[in-house]
Parts: sequence; structure tokens; C-alpha cells
Amino acid sequence: MREMTLNEAWIDGHKSGTADEKKESKKLLEAAQRFVDKMNLIEEDECYKGVFQMAQVHGYNYNGPQYGEELKELKQVLDKYKETPNAT
Repeated sequence: MREMTLNEAWIDGHKSGTADEKKESKKLLEAAQRFVDKMNLIEEDECYKGVFQMAQVHGYNYNGPQYGEELKELKQVLDKYKETPNAT
């Protein structure tokens, strides 16, 4: 038997949970979506982009932690969840 993905486990748990669990699950989903929406706005903002461009002009390149892969994964989970019938 194959192991469920995180997304499959989330949806399965949400569908079979109690009313309170479903309510909390929905709150988490909504919060995650608000976070993704805000990150999208920030990443598209010219002022935000300018900070990194200005730093590079002055010889400073950011090479610290990145969040791109995690944000991409969260977006995929949210998209998949939205596509699932009776997910909410």
C-alpha cells in the first residue's frame, strides 16, 4: 500500500473530521491562502525587488535562506485542495 501524500492526508482528515475539526481546518486553509496572497503581492512589488537590485549594485548579494520551494509546495497544496469536491 502506498503512503498518502500530505495533501491526500489533509483532505482525507478534513472530510472525515468532526465539525470542530473541519472548522479549524478551514481556518488554517484560509490563513494559508491569505499568507500566499500576501507573499505574491510582496514578490511583485517594485520596491521589494528594488531592495535586492540596490544591494547588488553595491556589491552585496543575498545568499541566505530561500523560501521559494516551500511557498511553491504550499500553493500546490492549496490549489489541489480547491479542486477537491466537498473539500470544505
